[in-house]
Amino acid sequence: MAAAGPSAASGTLATCIVRRPIRAGRTGVSLEPGGTHVLVADVFGAAIYRVDLASEATEKLYQHRYGINSAARDSRGAIWFSQSAHNTPEEGEPRLWAAVDVLRPEGALYRLTVREGQPAGEATLPSPDGAFRFPVPR
Repeated sequence: MAAAGPSAASGTLATCIVRRPIRAGRTGVSLEPGGTHVLVADVFGAAIYRVDLASEATEKLYQHRYGINSAARDSRGAIWFSQSAHNTPEEGEPRLWAAVDVLRPEGALYRLTVREGQPAGEATLPSPDGAFRFPVPR
């Protein structure tokens, strides 16, 4: 997988190559505020990876219960991520696409607190019931 984005420090194009195989579907790549790392969301393996752009070192930051669509770090260091379906790594791709075939209210937006560069506990749901709402066609 290759991901590219502008470097905040130099304004040049930065390229990141994850050399070791990661079982899943990378669905979201975002540049962190400092411009030296990217976050990679994994929709089938339900994980968030952090990749150092200079060394290409990759670490798994967080393992979620369901697939993750996208992840981004805010200016305070917290990681926000979205899930669109209740697809587990074991169920894989078929369960993800089942949520597209039959409308299911399974989407959610999570906030993961980070302390000293590492996740601090479980991700939380910032809304009272844990979901953002989509209009349901009638």
